[in-house]
Amino acid sequence: LPRCDAFITHAGAGGLITSIMTGLPMVFVPLFGDQPPNAICAAEAGTWIVLDPVALTAESVRDATRAVLSEHRYRESVQRVKDEATALPDHRQAVRWLEYVAQHCATPTAAV
Repeated sequence: LPRCDAFITHAGAGGLITSIMTGLPMVFVPLFGDQPPNAICAAEAGTWIVLDPVALTAESVRDATRAVLSEHRYRESVQRVKDEATALPDHRQAVRWLEYVAQHCATPTAAV
């Protein structure tokens, strides 16, 4: 993906995260599972274009791809999301908090 200018994807978590961290604008064609909710969240953020797989045509893919390549707002939006993601705490911090909660805040459960 680092050599690409845009990414056409089904909006799966792996491709979505990789594309965000690469800073690529995307065109989504969500099919099932986590893909439709991923695409909806991305579209609400103004970051990508979502196409309906039932109504998909070569022209709709072409037009959406041209839009994410030519309209600066898509690249700017994905950069904003990338900046937010890179500013999140490291996963090791989450593990430390989970360990702390498990050791100090767990309440015993009654035997059933």
